[in-house]
Amino acid sequence: MNILQKCCFRSMRENRKRTAVTIIGIIMAVALITGVACLAVSFRASIVEYEKLQNGDYNYLYSGVRAEHLTYFENNRHITKLAMAAGIGYAELPGSQNPDKPYLYIRALDQEAFDTLSLQFLEGRLPENDSELVISRHISSNGLVKYEVGDVLALDIGQRVSDGNILNQQNPYLYEKESLETQAVQSYTIVGIIARPNDAVEARMAPGYSVFTLMEKPEQDTCLEVYASYTDWGLRHADQVNAALSEVSEGVTENYWLNKWLRFSFSSSTLDMIYAMAAVAVAIIIVTSVFCIRNSFMISLMEKVKLYGRLSSVGATSKQQRRIVYYEACFLGLFGIPTSGGSLRNCRGLDSGEGRGRSGGECHRYPACFRYIPPGCADSGCAVRCDNFFLRSPVGAAGGKNFSHQCHARQ
Repeated sequence: MNILQKCCFRSMRENRKRTAVTIIGIIMAVALITGVACLAVSFRASIVEYEKLQNGDYNYLYSGVRAEHLTYFENNRHITKLAMAAGIGYAELPGSQNPDKPYLYIRALDQEAFDTLSLQFLEGRLPENDSELVISRHISSNGLVKYEVGDVLALDIGQRVSDGNILNQQNPYLYEKESLETQAVQSYTIVGIIARPNDAVEARMAPGYSVFTLMEKPEQDTCLEVYASYTDWGLRHADQVNAALSEVSEGVTENYWLNKWLRFSFSSSTLDMIYAMAAVAVAIIIVTSVFCIRNSFMISLMEKVKLYGRLSSVGATSKQQRRIVYYEACFLGLFGIPTSGGSLRNCRGLDSGEGRGRSGGECHRYPACFRYIPPGCADSGCAVRCDNFFLRSPVGAAGGKNFSHQCHARQ
């Protein structure tokens, strides 16, 4: 340590209060800037999680993909995750009180698709084979047809036909103008109940209540719906990726709002407003902090006039005297900035990953969602309703016992 550094540290020791106040100012300035930045970033992250919950966790949907063409998707380096679904057909729903929804619509999903489509489980578990089924609570709340976990459904499955044309979920019920042509008979055991699927899975005008079974292995002639999640590069150059894959599919649908937020697009007036407000707040904080810290250093310089005079009398140059100020600024910055850096560790946006419950249980990642395992509760009976923001306790758990534990995703 040279004589200039010794002079600097001696001066700070002699003026401990002023040094402490300056460090506190630096800590508060950095913490405020970090907090405002985290607020803007977390807002965007929360919107992304909301869109995943509302519309599904995928970027593009490819419809009409043959099973033999799946290798084009699986070997594409710009795709990080794939989920597959296939429509099996319609079956009449006996006793339905909604005249516009007289059917059940059976879909087969692979394990990844239950999570990708953001299905929210209320009771039971995922299907483990193609003879098990999860149904929507919407059947009982809207159609007034009551089913329980464990019930067996014998369904005559077929296609809706009108004037020789096959209808799908995008075509509303046509009453006498359509008919159901039965193609197969299948028995299913209900193993789970979910909340009403989001509008991207089941449109409001859809004539069938969506129910889901497991797709064990798609047949070669099966037409699949492939849900693809892209890498960052793939999302930025989606036109190139889509151009290659659209040749092996009948259509491509974009998850528009999710992609809009993931691409960090500033075309949205809401996003413009949020980041403009954050920029203004950060600018005010920076300007205010600069003047406060500058005033502190000006006071320090006034107190060191005699010191600088003595140094000049023994031959110290102006450059050497400025180094004393730089040493002091570096010390205060190196001490104050890392101290306020603790707030950076808490700036993660919204995380839909694993969390820990307030009551001591844990959140575990399952293919379809999170499940909360309260202390003393067996794994097999504790599947609960969940979403990307928080997990809520079910109406009843294993053994008919109710519990009110909550498990919040860490933010």
